[in-house]
Amino acid sequence: MNSIYLIMDYSIVKSVPIRIGRISLTEKGFVIFDFKDDTMINSEDTDEMRAVVEELTELSPKPMIVLTGDRMGTTKEAREKPLKTDPDLSLCEAIVIRSLPTRIAGMFFYKIYSPEHPYKFFSNQSEAFEWAEKIYNEHLQSQTQETSVS
Repeated sequence: MNSIYLIMDYSIVKSVPIRIGRISLTEKGFVIFDFKDDTMINSEDTDEMRAVVEELTELSPKPMIVLTGDRMGTTKEAREKPLKTDPDLSLCEAIVIRSLPTRIAGMFFYKIYSPEHPYKFFSNQSEAFEWAEKIYNEHLQSQTQETSVS
């Protein structure tokens, strides 16, 4: 797995192992998907990921960092299963991709999935975290402005 993020001032407050990797919540409120190499995501995995994210986020939108493994894929059943949660728990998704085949598959998947929240592909983890943190800070600032206007 791609645990380099532990060095980057994102202390983990809770981490849940799943069959295909682990999902963690950082002290700053980021949800990190850290996938194993050679992973095939099936429909049961999507159910498990959704349940873990709901538990970690307490149903509040958070920035999501997706650290893909090498040689990842999804089964037809997993691709056909709706990934959107109600409410959408992703404030944004920064997807870090380490291989060209995974990048191609990911870009195809996101064109079909087309999430309502911002998402962006990266080859560099620190750039992904910086982008997600920028989105998160803008969100916090808008929440503060809405509160002060009320």
